[in-house]
This record gives sequence, structure tokens and C-alpha cells, in this order.
Amino acid sequence: MAYVESCGNVGTAVCTPKLVFRDLRGNELYRFLPLMRSDGRPCLGGILQFEWMDRDRVGFSCHMNPSLSEYSVMSIAKAAPIADFFGGPFQWSPDKKNLAYGGPVIHFAPESVKSFYLCLGDRLLYPAMKSEKGCNRIERPNMPELKGSGYIGIRGLNSNLAWRPDSRAIAFVERVYDWLPPTPSALNGGDEVTRAYNLVIAPLTGPAFRTALTKSDPAYFKLSWTGQFTLEVQKDQQLPQVFRF
Repeated sequence: MAYVESCGNVGTAVCTPKLVFRDLRGNELYRFLPLMRSDGRPCLGGILQFEWMDRDRVGFSCHMNPSLSEYSVMSIAKAAPIADFFGGPFQWSPDKKNLAYGGPVIHFAPESVKSFYLCLGDRLLYPAMKSEKGCNRIERPNMPELKGSGYIGIRGLNSNLAWRPDSRAIAFVERVYDWLPPTPSALNGGDEVTRAYNLVIAPLTGPAFRTALTKSDPAYFKLSWTGQFTLEVQKDQQLPQVFRF
């Protein structure tokens, strides 16, 4: 078994969370600092997610700032991180071969640079772009279009990321809206106009499938696959809608 041993500040010293591994009798086997592959430093912002990958690898998400988390894959044998991804939320496919996650979005930024995009490892999965730039940490691959005095087609994630049981597609709900700033160069203020809530099924290869959901006030949706081709979509505490594909 494995768990995160967390603690707060002790006096003026910062107590760093640790990854602890024990056998079934409770005997401690290993104790590691959750190191970040990006800079080799331990995670100080808090571990938001921790899970087994296989017998030698674990994955954990470290909160870095309001805009960003870093997901590290750590080898137990090497006691070191071997892969990292930036953004959030993070969701592994059932077969643990692919990590899907939202690319980095600056929290305190104008709406024109906050459009959601879905990554699969280092590859941009959604939306499909004419000139793919991948999930680059510096240059954003998905920018809304400026039309007239506003930006159109901004996307927001309004659900969990739900992998199909066969690990060949992932479902989520996107909110598509326009942003009309008071002036074309304004960074703050302006009005949002919601155009649609879409249920999106993005396969690992090929085009994504989208179907419009009922327009409503801002809402969060919970998605659950109940079979290989059956998906439940629940808005807030309402009865779920059932979609069959």
C-alpha cells in the first residue's frame, strides 16, 4: 500500500509531504520525497492526486499555483521522477497507457487566452487544429478567433474527464462562449455570451463527436460510462441523461 504523509508548517520550518510505502503487515518499505521532474525540487504546494501506475511506477499531481499543476510519474526503483506533464485536471486511461489532461490556462488572464484544450501526453487531442503545435508549455496551441470587437469560440471544461472502458475515447462537456471586451485591447471587464454546452467524445484517432446539450445556466456535469457505448450525463443533482453511441 502507499499513501501521502502530509503535514503543515512546524514553527518556521516547512514540512514537506512524503510518499510512504508499506507492506500488508504495515511495515514501512520506502519513504520518498515527491520530487518534481521539472526542477528536481520536492512538491511544496500540496499533492492533489496520488495513484499506482504499475508495480514500479506511481503518479502524483502537485499544486504549483492557481493556474498550474504538475503531474509527475515516479519510478519506485529509481526513487526519481521519469515523466512530467503540466495543466490539469489529469485522468489516466483504464489501461494506464495514456494520460489525458487540460493544457495550462492562466488563471488571472483575459478570457481571450483562457480557452480549454485537451492533451494526450504531449499531443494535442482536442480541438483539432489545422496546424498542430502540440501541448507546448510555452506557446499555446489553441487561441480563440478575434472577429470584429470580440473573441469567438472560447472553450471551457464543465465536467470531469471520463474515459471509455476500452481506453479508446474520452468524454467531457465543453462550454463554448464569446467574450466581448469593452475595447479590443482591454485585458479586464467585458461580457460573456454562452453559445452552447456540448458533449464531446474524443477518440484517440480520428475526429471528435459533438452533440449539443440543453442550454442552461452555468452548470457542472458529471459523466459516467455504464457500458462500452452507454454514457450517463448528470447536471448538478438532476436525473442523468443517457446517451448511446
